[in-house]
Amino acid sequence: MLTFKKILDSPTYSTWMNLFSKYFTFFIITPLLLTKFSANNIALWYLFGTTIAFSGVLDFGFAQTLIRYSSFMKAGAQHTNDLLFGKSSPQSLLQTTGSTNWFFFKELLHTYQRIYLLLAAVASFLLIFIVTFLIKKTLVQSANSFEAYLAWVITVVGICLSMFGKRYDSILRGMDFISLINRWETLLNLLLGIIHIAILLLRPSITYLVLATHLITVLTIAKKRHLMYQYIPQLKRTKKEKINFNKGIFLASWEPTWKTGVIISSTQGVSQLSGMILSNVIPPAALASYLFSQKLLHACNQFSWAPFYSKIPQFNQLRMKGKISELRQYTFSSLNKSLYILVTLTFLVGITISKVLLLIKANTEFVTPSVWILLLLGTFVDRIQAMHGQIFMTTNNIKLYITSFFSGAIYLALLLLTIRTFEIYAIPIALITSNLVLNFWYNQKNSLQSLDTNFKEYFLSFLYKPIFLMILGSFFLLGISYLW
Repeated sequence: MLTFKKILDSPTYSTWMNLFSKYFTFFIITPLLLTKFSANNIALWYLFGTTIAFSGVLDFGFAQTLIRYSSFMKAGAQHTNDLLFGKSSPQSLLQTTGSTNWFFFKELLHTYQRIYLLLAAVASFLLIFIVTFLIKKTLVQSANSFEAYLAWVITVVGICLSMFGKRYDSILRGMDFISLINRWETLLNLLLGIIHIAILLLRPSITYLVLATHLITVLTIAKKRHLMYQYIPQLKRTKKEKINFNKGIFLASWEPTWKTGVIISSTQGVSQLSGMILSNVIPPAALASYLFSQKLLHACNQFSWAPFYSKIPQFNQLRMKGKISELRQYTFSSLNKSLYILVTLTFLVGITISKVLLLIKANTEFVTPSVWILLLLGTFVDRIQAMHGQIFMTTNNIKLYITSFFSGAIYLALLLLTIRTFEIYAIPIALITSNLVLNFWYNQKNSLQSLDTNFKEYFLSFLYKPIFLMILGSFFLLGISYLW
């Protein structure tokens, strides 16, 4: 029987609870935002959101590596060589006593503290000198350009602080405290939602909204630091201990990290850049429509992550213990659940949202059904290749970066060549094409080989079901939109 305690302790259900708190307030705030702000300021607000999402790329993959290494520590990694397990062969196992070397873990934490200090400095440089240039047009066209620039400065500072605090989140996740993180993030999301609603009702202002967002971000970092030392007290440094930067840990981290960074930059990075590039091509009203629709798609996307991405620490541990048959069934089942939720939620939004916008007399519109279906198809294809990439990355053999780089390059080239002609349509067309050319097939091939299976068996047992649902839903949405 599913009890409230089980929901709180389940990585999947607690992730959904976390996301529900975030998007419950989002759906309450959105009608206020769409009616109290002009199209220019709506575009600016969602563009800031895109920039915050893009900041995840500026981590360059260190967060994923730290999550993976924290899982290895929990499984009993004793020294630097244990962090390199799987490098020679995807099927190799971690040979340890099973007990955690806490001094080595402290060295890992201290080393990543230095790394993230440097990353925060690099992020500030890139945001100030490159991203500012990309979004300058939208900043200037806002209702109050001074307020827009002030909000942008707050955003840059908030992103850098968030970057420096990422290590606490990564270690908690790697040690499988995902449910604990989700419970606290749920409370903080609700607090932020209440503050945003109060601002929109009493003093609508982009600057106040942005300031509130990043103040809660700082509070979240402080709480995660407290939780890490509360639930993993062994990481507290004693007065007699001298913990130094461990060059071996850094070198062990560097190869999988920069490769992961290439993968993230070539997928999430180019996706977030799309909105910034689009802001220089289409009018603010059309940009607001696209960014609002993209935000809804991202909400559906995030809800569908939980059945798969919340299980990654468990996938890592099954891989290390050599339980390949169990890992295969667990990953494929989680992957399918993720795709079912993505498709179902996206079509529900596509069917209902236009009527809702008319009802509240919003100052923006939803994209056309054809654009929405193409955006979903692009996300669907991208999700499959990304999840198979994650499955293969549990081997600690990060060789997918080459194809990810070429796919990202193809995406950007197609986007830049077609965006002035096809405008919004150029984004899903570029995403679908770039993935189907290479990444979609290559990532599945490596993933399936590491799980001792093949594409035919995988397709007939699992993949055909979400594909059929996707096709059926597309025809249904087109038919409904025609009748309405």
